[in-house]
Amino acid sequence: MREGRVRVNRMEIHYLAWNLPGNVGAPAKPGDGASLPLLLLHGFLDHAWSFVPFVDAFLEQSLAAGVAPRPVIAVNLRGHGDSDWVQGGYYHFPDYTLDVLGVADAVGAKRFALLGHSMGGMAACVVAGAWPERVAQLVVIEGVGPQAGNIEEAPDRYREWFEGVRRAGKREHGEVESLDAAAKSLQRLHPLPGDDLARYLAKSGTRALPDGRLVWKSDPLHRTRAPQPFHLPQAQAFFRRVECPVLFLTGGESAFRHFDVGDRLSCFRDLRTREIADAGHMVHHDQPGLLAEAVCDFISTSGAA
Repeated sequence: MREGRVRVNRMEIHYLAWNLPGNVGAPAKPGDGASLPLLLLHGFLDHAWSFVPFVDAFLEQSLAAGVAPRPVIAVNLRGHGDSDWVQGGYYHFPDYTLDVLGVADAVGAKRFALLGHSMGGMAACVVAGAWPERVAQLVVIEGVGPQAGNIEEAPDRYREWFEGVRRAGKREHGEVESLDAAAKSLQRLHPLPGDDLARYLAKSGTRALPDGRLVWKSDPLHRTRAPQPFHLPQAQAFFRRVECPVLFLTGGESAFRHFDVGDRLSCFRDLRTREIADAGHMVHHDQPGLLAEAVCDFISTSGAA
């Protein structure tokens, strides 16, 4: 694994990369899905290191199957991980497409596969719908958007957003007492399979300030409520424009299973669905091996036409 940075719209976007050769942008032959890079997009307040257990399992299973491991690139979306924070602006959802395509362009990936979790899943759908010629395969883990918003509440949301941004401006960082406290905080949010993973994610998700204080890497501004509600018809328009095969995954123990998304999934032209047993919302943490198995199977059977 190596790290890289890309300049995107006056911001530094950080990424992790595995098996990234100099000719990653070379065109793939029809059906040769393994030669295309796989870009990973994390969820809300998460980061690229969150995918490490999955990537390890994915590359191991690829080798065991006699398939040359494809390049894998995990992007830290703006305001997350070691990517820059927005200065003097806000985190509007379309901005994430700049990060994804900026990294893809920088590494020469003219065409690629996308895997997104939660918020990153919706970002992946937007990229695949707006630039279908660039996305060969799409894996979405519980990420086709939240409950539909009511447009009539927009004025109230603007007021709430305004007050939230003012409060966030008075708190530059999200402080944490210690690495152990950070790990316990992650465990409370999403129970993790083992203390070692919790501590690893806490260490990669925090940084020390010059004065010694330990803070979360994610920008506190993310915790404010966005001014624009989620418009389902707009999201469905993106889903309908996706041309590549799509794999939609849920965790067998996730509360997301009770969220009816049939009207969203029906928009995709070429859809496969799969449930990962004994996994919650953070499927890539709970069952990285089973997730890797599902993704490898999808890649080998869906092709890269």
